[in-house]
Amino acid sequence: MVRHSSAYWLTAFVVIAQLSAAPSMIGPANATSSNAATCLQDNARYLDPESGLELTFKPLQEEDRFLQSFIVSSTKSAASLDSFITLMGEPLRPVAFVVNQCPEGDITGEELEACTVWQGVPYALFGDGSIGLLPEGSAPAVTQILLPDFARSVMSHKIWDTFNSEEPFEVFDFKDCGE
Repeated sequence: MVRHSSAYWLTAFVVIAQLSAAPSMIGPANATSSNAATCLQDNARYLDPESGLELTFKPLQEEDRFLQSFIVSSTKSAASLDSFITLMGEPLRPVAFVVNQCPEGDITGEELEACTVWQGVPYALFGDGSIGLLPEGSAPAVTQILLPDFARSVMSHKIWDTFNSEEPFEVFDFKDCGE
């Protein structure tokens, strides 16, 4: 007979409890997963219900040089921030930039850094609970989007006061298929 310490049983209990709770943690996303599947990522809108922040993806125009673009706005004010996703790094991966009042046209790296509110890898949270990189705009919309460290970055920026919003979360739930 194998004997296990009380620490073993406590660890096993915690793991089982977390696995049992997992479906309820992704429940709201599953409720909208069928709606998200019929919407293209380029047209999807996401909401953080507590802060009222929305991510509205926009179809690209021919002259756009980015993979995707979206707007961060608030349901509580008229404030908004332009955002775009491009490929960067080794290996190449999508990197999002949320910016405020960047100069028009070609800008330098220093100018981009000066107007960037948040920069990071946007992650897709799928209806089955898996996590991956945000898909291209022509793919079906994901059920949730994770923007790591977004809350700290946006709240520490001077633009935050104009949003008239509660502290944002970093996970945005699929809201609907925009225009």
